[in-house]
Amino acid sequence: MKPFAFLETQERRFVYALIAMVVVLLVGHVLAVLLAKYSWQLERAFDLDREGNVPTWFSSFLWILVSINAYRCGQKSPVNRERGFWFVVAFVFILFSVDEVASFHENLSMMIRNRLLKGFFKGKFLGPALWPVFFGPFVAVLVTWLVIELRSSLRNARMATRYFLIGLGLFLFGGVVIELISNLTINSPGLQHGPLYQLEVMVEEGSEMMGAIIILIGLFSFERNLTHEADQKLAGMNVSASDNVLNRRR
Repeated sequence: MKPFAFLETQERRFVYALIAMVVVLLVGHVLAVLLAKYSWQLERAFDLDREGNVPTWFSSFLWILVSINAYRCGQKSPVNRERGFWFVVAFVFILFSVDEVASFHENLSMMIRNRLLKGFFKGKFLGPALWPVFFGPFVAVLVTWLVIELRSSLRNARMATRYFLIGLGLFLFGGVVIELISNLTINSPGLQHGPLYQLEVMVEEGSEMMGAIIILIGLFSFERNLTHEADQKLAGMNVSASDNVLNRRR
């Protein structure tokens, strides 16, 4: 059985292309690290630990795709509450896309560290990427709200629910858990920019990108469910209208 067989052919091919791009970027990161001495341009373009390069723009592109499809689900939803939920989700994913390029969460956490809590984080127990420490409670509240609303908004779409939650979990694993591990090890002797650190970077960024793709798959599935429901409703209305016409003629 083909992977993602429940998707339409074009959607499935598009997902394959996105996954292939993630693999290319991971391989590009390995080459960038190994060949940095010989080509700083390669490192600049494909290093997953840098900003403003190919992986950054691809991640931003992924969240734009997710946001667009969440918005489309909102447009097709027959319930006002669900429609509003999907529009909020689309806006949140747009913020994710902007953050990938602008690094708001990292810059804000560094400002808090260097300005408001200057000297408090001195030592080697935490690295520079402190946003999970500062914004962890907010993320926990957001995820809890999202999961609760998903149970009602996705209704009986089990396939969509499964993929959405798996994708969200994978994204949080890379963006929060692995980044916290990186914070605890980045300043340790022998680990800064060493093989273990590079592996952490690849797992973190790869998990975030694959998480976005899996969420996108869930949204593709849910959008098809909404389209099917709308078609069934329209067909039922047409049958009822035909029956009314026949009854009038009788």
